[in-house]
Amino acid sequence: MCIIMQTIMKYKRTNSSALHFLILALFLPSSSLPGEIVFDSFTPPSTDGGGSSANAGVAIQLSVSSDLTITGISILNQMLAPGNLRFAILSYRQPDFLLLTDPIAFTIDAPGIPTWKDSGAIMFTLNAGNQYLVGYVTDVEVNEVGDHVAESGGGVTSDLYLHCINGFQSPTYSHACISGTDIGVRLEVIPEPSPLTLLFCGGTAWFFWMLSRKKKNA
Repeated sequence: MCIIMQTIMKYKRTNSSALHFLILALFLPSSSLPGEIVFDSFTPPSTDGGGSSANAGVAIQLSVSSDLTITGISILNQMLAPGNLRFAILSYRQPDFLLLTDPIAFTIDAPGIPTWKDSGAIMFTLNAGNQYLVGYVTDVEVNEVGDHVAESGGGVTSDLYLHCINGFQSPTYSHACISGTDIGVRLEVIPEPSPLTLLFCGGTAWFFWMLSRKKKNA
């Protein structure tokens, strides 16, 4: 069932006007929709890894060949204690923070079992012809998980270079630290709905409004 159907079922017993229904149907925030992974820099099995200290972070270097608006970032690591992560995008070759999320709390991972951590909804456009650093900072110790494969997807390619970041509350770029490897980073997008889907959901919204109006006037 599409998001619009869910919204209609929730609100069909209210006295909202047709305009309200259509607004809810057509302008729901994209964060309500599931993301599609278009780039994944981890090719298992893990061939590289190591510990990272608290109040620091790491980012992978990416080259972009076509514009891509991402709506989520995920990273793969093992949290050695409950703590917080902040997801980051930096420009390159002159590193400046272009995006830095608020701290997000995560629980400790089971021994030896890394898991994917998600940034939640963001909105950022990676522009063709540019390079970026995408990663995170942490306020607790973690184990990184990486490989030596230069993955590509969605017009994005891993340059197989890790960059180090200092700090957590006010992080700063440190230096390019390891070549020939990257850590697990995923980029997500919200797929554009097809015209047929928009037509169906809009028509369904109108039908339920007409039905509720008929019942009200009966």
